[in-house]
Amino acid sequence: MGLTQGTIVEPKLCSLCLSRHGRRQQSVYTCNHCSQAFCFDCMNDHTNELPHNVAQLSQQYHSLEQLFQTKYDMVQQEVLKSTEEIKQCFKSYQNDLLAAHQTIISGIENAKQNAEGYLNRIYSELQTINVDIELTLAREAIFQSERMESILI
Repeated sequence: MGLTQGTIVEPKLCSLCLSRHGRRQQSVYTCNHCSQAFCFDCMNDHTNELPHNVAQLSQQYHSLEQLFQTKYDMVQQEVLKSTEEIKQCFKSYQNDLLAAHQTIISGIENAKQNAEGYLNRIYSELQTINVDIELTLAREAIFQSERMESILI
């Protein structure tokens, strides 16, 4: 039987001892959560820190959730406000359009009445002129017939 030559495996060192305490300590445990190696004392410290870290994360989560809800509510309020402003603008434009429509219709009606009045005056004047022409023609016809009679007699 011979001795087999194997590789020497360096033991893992505690990840907190060196950084926090400035010492090199062999690790005993590996955290399933973060996969870091710890000595017994540091594993206890790490285990005690986890609930605190979870509480901090939970608090941050709730703060972000609250911030999100606040921002969401602000957006909703702005959407409602903008929608209401658009409705008011639309209503105002609609009222302006109706007023302009009424003004235009009124103007057209006035122009129609003025035109009808003008046409009625012209028609009346034409009738008067027609009567005058007929009377003049009738007088001339009488005059011509009297003249013809006087010439013939």
